[in-house]
Amino acid sequence: MLTWFRKYGLLANVMRCTCRELIPEGPYPRHMSYIWRRTVACCKKTCSIRHGSFFEASNILFPIMFKFLYYWSEDLQAHMFLEKQLDWSPNTVVDWKNFMRDV
Repeated sequence: MLTWFRKYGLLANVMRCTCRELIPEGPYPRHMSYIWRRTVACCKKTCSIRHGSFFEASNILFPIMFKFLYYWSEDLQAHMFLEKQLDWSPNTVVDWKNFMRDV
């Protein structure tokens, strides 16, 4: 799914540190996600994989977002269904359906 997000420009392919070096991507199990993490002594920069992306302002975990995108792509967009399956409020369902229309 991350590859698909990158293909359509929803996530960055690479991240650079302030020293212009590439920051490697790695798993972040605590949030079931990935982060950009640089661990060399000159700078220990860490930022979310969402940084600078369509998802930057969202606190929704990627596995839940994947479910939403699957349901949306399969045209399973009934509000009550999405609220129940994703444990989202009605406002969150409306907001994300609008975001997807924009994309």
